[in-house]
Amino acid sequence: MVKFVHLLDDAGSTVEKINGTKTLSHIGQFSTDHAITTIRMRPEHRSRFHCPNALLYNTSAYLSYHFNLQGPNVSLYVTCSSYLEALHMAIQCLRTNEADMAVCGDGLGLLLLKRLSDAEHDGDRIYCVIRDVLSGHDGNEDKLKFVVPSAAGQGRLLANIYSRNNFDTRKILFVEAHGTGTPAGDPIEANCLGRFFNRSNLDPPLLLGSIKSNLGHTEGAAGVASLIKVAMCMYYRDITENMQFTSLNSKIDAQKYNLHIVQNFILSPSLPNNEKIAIGINSFGMGGTTTHAIIEEC
Repeated sequence: MVKFVHLLDDAGSTVEKINGTKTLSHIGQFSTDHAITTIRMRPEHRSRFHCPNALLYNTSAYLSYHFNLQGPNVSLYVTCSSYLEALHMAIQCLRTNEADMAVCGDGLGLLLLKRLSDAEHDGDRIYCVIRDVLSGHDGNEDKLKFVVPSAAGQGRLLANIYSRNNFDTRKILFVEAHGTGTPAGDPIEANCLGRFFNRSNLDPPLLLGSIKSNLGHTEGAAGVASLIKVAMCMYYRDITENMQFTSLNSKIDAQKYNLHIVQNFILSPSLPNNEKIAIGINSFGMGGTTTHAIIEEC
């Protein structure tokens, strides 16, 4: 609840202004850690609200209840890509005017989403613009096992989102990767990004990084951590370093695809003709739900 009040304050809004509005609450979930912990407690130590509090629905429902938010309400559970999938659903609601604004997040953080015209009209602080978000499932194509990501699935999603936006992929400066640091997942993701963005040695490199190198894997909150990082990079026009990086997985074809892991603080370049910096965000869950977002500076 405190995070939500801070969120409104940072955006230039207030609890009073949002009270009774058609604001949706979409919260990405991951596990039932809280329920398992409280079940292990002695009965006399549990809250009398143990049963409703232990269920996954309560995160978004309590937020809407406490602040009187009257838009669509969803607690979503698709493992590590839960947040970006929740974001994907929230964006659809805003586009179809099912909601005036959206609160979207997880335990690590919350974001307030508005249509750009509304945010500008209300004089809000705008960190970045979400150009598009798209989600899909790998199916079973090109999967070694259920929990391993699919290069075919990720490639298909990338092709879909950039083609439907008629977006020049050469304008993507940096991709905030899912980047779990696993021996199998990282090469699949990095090589898939390399094949899709197809940077030659004559092009500027495709910059890659992951906030997991700074914070660790935040599970269901991984997507919101990535988006907060990218929003701050946009706002301050820089890209933070990929901490804890020591050596590249030998299965990643970095030289072939002109991929560069950001290891030092980088200032965003000034682009000609007032073009906007654009960054991609990649997220996938071990069940096969893959999500990608295109973020632009305001």
